Formats: sequence, structure tokens, C-alpha cells
Amino acid sequence: MKKLITILFLFYTLFMVAQSPWTKEKGDLFINLSYTTISDYDQIFGNPDYTTFSNISDRTYQIYGEYGFTDKTSLVFNLPLKSIAIHTF
Repeated sequence: MKKLITILFLFYTLFMVAQSPWTKEKGDLFINLSYTTISDYDQIFGNPDYTTFSNISDRTYQIYGEYGFTDKTSLVFNLPLKSIAIHTF
């Protein structure tokens, strides 16, 4: 258990000290909206070894942003929203 806590702590501190090659200016905001989709799994993966008896579609909406708290500190955030729909025959 102690090893697990140590490993998790190391990963946490790596994210805390990660640096970007540039920062946003104070009060500056950058937002990027994106959308990706996989319309039908059988078209992508061909003829799999099993049958799902349904159509599966996968959609992802994502908001990425950067905000400059100061000239040397930026907040980077990413908010994904995943939507998986299963339509039976």
C-alpha cells in the first residue's frame, strides 16, 4: 500500500510541476471546441469475430481552454463529454 501511495504521489507532483513553453498573458483566455465521431463500428473494424446485434455510435464533445492568471501562471483545462448510443435492430 505504501508503494502505491508513493507512486500516486509522484504522478501527482509531476502534473503539478509540468510546464508549458509559453503562458497566456494576464486575463487572456483561449478556448477550443471540438467534436469527434465514430458513426458505425462495423464500418471501421470490418467483420469482427462476434456480433453485437446493434449499431454503436460514439461521439465526443470537448472544450479545451487556457486562462492567464498572471503573466507567469496559466490555468489549463480540458472538459470532455462522451456520448455512446446503442441502437438495437
